[in-house]
Amino acid sequence: SVTLGCHLLRTKKFVFLATSSDLSDSLQKSRIRKEIMRLSLLRLARLNPAVKELRLHLCQSGEESQGVRDFVNKQYVQLKRDNPSLPILVRECSGVQPRLWVRYEMGKEKSVPLTKATAEDIAKHIETLGKGP
Repeated sequence: SVTLGCHLLRTKKFVFLATSSDLSDSLQKSRIRKEIMRLSLLRLARLNPAVKELRLHLCQSGEESQGVRDFVNKQYVQLKRDNPSLPILVRECSGVQPRLWVRYEMGKEKSVPLTKATAEDIAKHIETLGKGP
């Protein structure tokens, strides 16, 4: 019998068990990363009911807004599908610094700058701010 070495791939919230042959294949690594992102999106699906609106401000062409554009292209549809009654506004303006705004009950708002943030960073910000005021 052949024994394959096993490795644990850890992130902050997920653990995956993979064999040595799996790890040598870059396609498998890519699939694992995509699964981690998919599972991360499931966390986004459970935004606190106190969240009344999400707004993303970004520049259509600025380099500092690239992560926001990536987030909108890759994750907006799933986020909206999981929160159909939540208004998610994407505001584009030339030269604007990217920023995430979250409006809660009673008009309270919080914002986070997104300059040079990756799509994963933005998902983490939404998860954090989505827990409530």
